[in-house]
Amino acid sequence: MWVKSTGFLRYFLSKTLLLHAQLNRFQFHINNIPAALYALGLRDVVISPGSRNAPLIMAFSRFGKFRCLSSLDERSAGFVALGIAKQTGRPCAAICTSGSAVANYYPAVLEAFYMQIPLLIISADRPTEMIDRWDGQTIHQSNLFFPHIKASFQYPVFQTSDNSDALTDICRDFYKSAISGVKGPAHLNVPMDEPLYEAVNDKFDYPVVDSDSNQEDSISYSTVIDKDLIETIQSSNKILYIIGAENVGKEALAELRTLSLKIPVLADVLSNNRIQQPLSNWESALINLNQNDIAYFMPEVLISSGKMLLNKKLKQLLRQHTPKLHIHLEPNGYCADTFFSQPKVIRLTPKSFFESVSFPSVNIEYHNQWALLCSNRIEKEKHFNWNEWSELTAIRQVIERLDNVVLHLANSMTIRNVAYLAQYLNESVEVHCNRGVSGIDGCTSTALGMALSDSEKSHVLITGDLAFLYDNNAFLINELPTNFKVIVMNNEGGGIFTMIDGPASMRELNPFMTTPHQRNLKQLADLHVIKHISAGNMEELNTGLNTLLSEPGIAILEILTNQFKNTQIFNQFKH
Repeated sequence: MWVKSTGFLRYFLSKTLLLHAQLNRFQFHINNIPAALYALGLRDVVISPGSRNAPLIMAFSRFGKFRCLSSLDERSAGFVALGIAKQTGRPCAAICTSGSAVANYYPAVLEAFYMQIPLLIISADRPTEMIDRWDGQTIHQSNLFFPHIKASFQYPVFQTSDNSDALTDICRDFYKSAISGVKGPAHLNVPMDEPLYEAVNDKFDYPVVDSDSNQEDSISYSTVIDKDLIETIQSSNKILYIIGAENVGKEALAELRTLSLKIPVLADVLSNNRIQQPLSNWESALINLNQNDIAYFMPEVLISSGKMLLNKKLKQLLRQHTPKLHIHLEPNGYCADTFFSQPKVIRLTPKSFFESVSFPSVNIEYHNQWALLCSNRIEKEKHFNWNEWSELTAIRQVIERLDNVVLHLANSMTIRNVAYLAQYLNESVEVHCNRGVSGIDGCTSTALGMALSDSEKSHVLITGDLAFLYDNNAFLINELPTNFKVIVMNNEGGGIFTMIDGPASMRELNPFMTTPHQRNLKQLADLHVIKHISAGNMEELNTGLNTLLSEPGIAILEILTNQFKNTQIFNQFKH
């Protein structure tokens, strides 16, 4: 009997040790992911809780070289990672468990795709054979983000053999797909079978992966501009240059200063180019553009750079009056045909292009008429009552006080108000907004992610009350930045819908469009242990700004206005 028991014990121990060895190899293969991605350049990771992603959490956390942030809400976590990638200029990874968790990344993936930001999504998954068997947290995760993704990869977790080289190649392709050519999001899906926690008490080791210094594929810059193209440009009387979001760079400012004296330069507020005086108020000037003058102000040759354009009126006018030639400057070769003008894409930076092409005989009168349109608008605004309390007048008061900060703007009315008031922005202020998809989801999280990655400047977010409430889970991250200030324009609902003729005339305007909420934002600030300041008039706003901008630490300034009064004041401003 004892002999039989001893034999059984030997058999049991041998099987247990074999199983333990297999599980260690499983975790070792998972550990290949952080080892390879670190060698490629990854430094920041945002992790959301879960059980299926436990091996990933252990692998990245115990590696010891990443900044790992914890964020409860995957929708917010995706935007925090996007903000980090946007600020640092390098990929940031977001890691989650399986099922609906990974689906919550989709809004951030969309924004990263259209704003060309390298966002890495790493999702744990159930075994492939368990899909569609009514197993918990199990969905079709492979290619979930198609077609809004640069590339999707399925990570094969081998348990019985050493395939480190093959796994490293997958990680390398995953990382490089996000940074090569037109940057964007990439997805690595990692199916895992149980048990998931066998390595909890093990000493972790990682594959040795050589660093990859040549991370980005080289881009071929064209140095030759077609001779006929130059002749067409130089023989045209009306040349207009439009700078879209996220563009130009400081190296091009000298050329733009000279150029803006010859041809009109219309810079989107998100281009962060505010040197083109006297046209910095072109968005508000277009409000009063006479219908009889529209054809004159439309260009024969349109030159553009950057990404999307905020101003809806200009987009509509250029679609109705198509230029005979549209040139778009973009080194990576990508351009969306925003104006249905079939643009000719030149793979040069604006600096290189304007150094190569001169404008010796350009018609200065076209530039002067644009300047006159803008200067007339400035004269009219001098007679506007800026002391009357409203959302618009409060925002002017705010942005005039900002200096040498990074300004984040929520979508909807906030960014439009700032665009109309662009001439009051200090040149030192850097402006950002999620205009890839233009949603209100993720505005706070993205700004917070950027603030977390910038220790040199203060970051200020101006947001609406609905955008703030919609993304308040941003504050559930484990590490809140102390250089982050939030200004909430609270008109108790979606005030933009009272300003648009269509929605404003709907009997369903309230509650289905404006969605009034009557939520107390101070209580919400208290919940997150954040300082709260309130302002309901100009005097309180001035005092509140003094406190917000001078005192250290994260804080919220709530500006209380009436949406119907806001509409009245805004209509006066327009006319």
